[in-house]
Amino acid sequence: MFRLAAPRAFESDPRAPYTRALVNMVRVGDIAHLLAPAEILEAFCDAVAEPLDLVVAIVIDAPDGLPRSMPWKSDRTDWKVVEHGERRAWSNFAELLAPDMLAILPPESAGPRSNGILHWSVQTLAVPLLGILQCGTLRALSGADYGLLKYMSIRLSSALGRQRVA
Repeated sequence: MFRLAAPRAFESDPRAPYTRALVNMVRVGDIAHLLAPAEILEAFCDAVAEPLDLVVAIVIDAPDGLPRSMPWKSDRTDWKVVEHGERRAWSNFAELLAPDMLAILPPESAGPRSNGILHWSVQTLAVPLLGILQCGTLRALSGADYGLLKYMSIRLSSALGRQRVA
């Protein structure tokens, strides 16, 4: 197993969590060929959870033509939030990459909606364009957050793509 960089206080560097996240993503990328797809997602999400306030992430990709879903949640997140995120992710996947799926998706359940405290964002998995990454954060992303999330989606899609080839 690998070890993520330990969180330390660097009063002189207000972006230390971002730097640590970048270092951790590189470390994950180096060993991704040894991990299962769900472990790759977990490692990348753990790397960026602190600076982005990430609490849930869902990857939907179609490596062999049939789409699959891989959820990740932080320890403090309820599974109901993951279910809501997964419904959103399937809708986004269908709209962006598989419009023929829109007709077969189940309608939103009549159950309780998301409590509104999460901010949702979608990134495409770009190498090649075969999926999406749906993320739920505790705060709205801005500035460097988008760069970190985009870098994560590129590294994640690259790691998952390499695993398909291997």
